[in-house]
Amino acid sequence: YSAAEGVIALLFAAVAADDVVSEEEIQTVGCAIKRMRLFQSYAFDVVRRIFIKIGQDYDQYGFKPVIYAAKEAIPFELRETIFAIATDLILSDGVLSNEEATVLTMMHHLLEIPEPAAQEIIKVIAIKNRG
Repeated sequence: YSAAEGVIALLFAAVAADDVVSEEEIQTVGCAIKRMRLFQSYAFDVVRRIFIKIGQDYDQYGFKPVIYAAKEAIPFELRETIFAIATDLILSDGVLSNEEATVLTMMHHLLEIPEPAAQEIIKVIAIKNRG
């Protein structure tokens, strides 16, 4: 994967934690990543095509191979950023299901986010999404 595909693959995992990926969630991911320097030159339709390709990869290869390939493509300095965005996507509805908690824990370990940093990110995002 390219760095962009890696980012989208991990954020896809976040929105797919509940086994449903809606058009609204695709748009939300698109808006979230558009603020990242990595994606500033990407048109929305390009991001959408990458998102569709990643969805097909999940269907064809399964969850673990895709997320491990995605991790290898993401620059180290973006790992906390990706974890924060994934956390925000998961907590945006104010509810943390068991499946979503599992995905967050998996991402925390996969991206090698130190425990104190992961807990602080989750705490801040939970506060952000209260109201």
